[in-house]
Amino acid sequence: MPKKLFGYRFVIYFPVLLLVTIASFQTYLVYSHNLSPWSGGGFGMFSTTDAGGSRHLHVYSVTSGIRRELNPDPKLKKDLELLLTFPADYKVLNFADKLAKIDIPDEGQKTLNIQIWKRSFNPYTLEPSTVLLKKREVPLSE
Repeated sequence: MPKKLFGYRFVIYFPVLLLVTIASFQTYLVYSHNLSPWSGGGFGMFSTTDAGGSRHLHVYSVTSGIRRELNPDPKLKKDLELLLTFPADYKVLNFADKLAKIDIPDEGQKTLNIQIWKRSFNPYTLEPSTVLLKKREVPLSE
């Protein structure tokens, strides 16, 4: 009789191992990289109000002391949703690059200031507030 590559115990415990691995990785991303708890496995969706929709973006173009707020083009809606859900540095840079190509007129803008905020509630009074998740200055290439 040929040897079995995996025992029956491995087959029985594989789904549990997979679930624990995914939950652990999702928890790591939530606490270290600001992933929305509703994403990446969604294990936090019933314990928090921090969904992608409760986050918002502020983008400012900065030129020699003048700061002007920009509203992202509707063409970037999908990119914006992904950025708000998982605001990793590479996504911020990618969004800034796309935004610079579409929305910024050639007025000599040198920097984009990108801020990602989330809505938060005081656990005792339920008073709403906002918390800065990520702030990034992105210099624009000329």
